[in-house]
Amino acid sequence: MPRYRVFLVDDHPIVRAGFRSVIDAEDDLVAVGEAASSEDAQRQLAHLVADVVVADLSLEGANGLELVKALHASHPGLPVLIVSMHDEALYAQRALEAGARGYLRKDHAVDALCVAIRAVVQGRVHLSPAMTSRMLEQVTSGQADGPTGLDALTDRELEVLERLGEGRPTREVAELLHLSVKTIETHRANIKAKLGLANAAELSRQAVLFKQGLLTPR
Repeated sequence: MPRYRVFLVDDHPIVRAGFRSVIDAEDDLVAVGEAASSEDAQRQLAHLVADVVVADLSLEGANGLELVKALHASHPGLPVLIVSMHDEALYAQRALEAGARGYLRKDHAVDALCVAIRAVVQGRVHLSPAMTSRMLEQVTSGQADGPTGLDALTDRELEVLERLGEGRPTREVAELLHLSVKTIETHRANIKAKLGLANAAELSRQAVLFKQGLLTPR
């Protein structure tokens, strides 16, 4: 029986160890490598053969969406499955648009991880039934209104909001994302405008709520 080679990307060693244990217990799956950051993952995958990448969104340095975009460009035939605690209503469609083949909530991963891996390796898209229905409703409803709230934020603005929610000052966020302070300040201003926030204090509060998963799409 052929074994699908799985590469894991998550910034928590315990999560990687848990996923590896689940994967290696299957006859047709094997974990062949792991990384904590987008940069390390790309370095390893330049020399390592994998059939699928399982990645979180919250990583050291560039986030999972940036990793998906980079791998889609450098390894267009390599499927990526996002497994994350982030709200799928906000991130699943973004992940697919970036080039991922599936999205799975971490709290569903114990039961569904291997099923999702097999699906994306075999060329199918894996989403939860609820997310599939939501996306179909968006397509068929014919709503003319544009996105609002969190949905209106760009991928980069969401990444900046998450980093701010970790309590990082603007300069540290800029260094972490390899952007200028001026660029981060522009993103902050755009986030405040799109979320209807009056000042920096409101932005900080909303960023913390977002990081805690308490701020969700409307």
